[in-house]
Amino acid sequence: MQTKKIDEATKVYWSELPAPIRPFRIYWGGGRICRLELGNSPPETRADWWKKWFGPVEIRRKDLPQEWALKLGSYFRNGIPLPALPMDLRGTPFQLAVWRRLKEIRHGRLTTYGELARRVGRPKAFRAVGAAMGANPIPLLIPCHRVLPANGALGGFGGGARLKRWLLWREESLPHGLFEQMELFPDLG
Repeated sequence: MQTKKIDEATKVYWSELPAPIRPFRIYWGGGRICRLELGNSPPETRADWWKKWFGPVEIRRKDLPQEWALKLGSYFRNGIPLPALPMDLRGTPFQLAVWRRLKEIRHGRLTTYGELARRVGRPKAFRAVGAAMGANPIPLLIPCHRVLPANGALGGFGGGARLKRWLLWREESLPHGLFEQMELFPDLG
């Protein structure tokens, strides 16, 4: 994971990414992805986040680099595991530690908040782990959707329960009890 500054200090680009359930908005600068919004909040509400982690930014619309578009499209259409894409992650040392461990959860695998807290070296900090996951600026690439509560329920997800179920279904890791709760998606083929 990279924590370097964006080479083009004030220039950040965004593009809408067609995806199941709803389109996502992906942001990048200096050749690295720095944010992925799951369609649940307009970018204007993120002004404080941009200012805190990047300083003043100029955000412009631009086509997503072709290589990234192809890789992300293959994931959504075919369930092909997401490859490592270049990222510029900004967060506290604890958040970065949690996100680093999240990256280790392989496609098709799940873990619990408690297990993730143990992997971070803070076995009783499962709530803090959940908060770090909630602050994850690049969900999917930092796969917080692969973490469930110890009771086997779905748990939270910034993109909503429907999207989390769909992602786990697409990765063939949806627990059986949650599969029965899944809505059908006839429009997704």
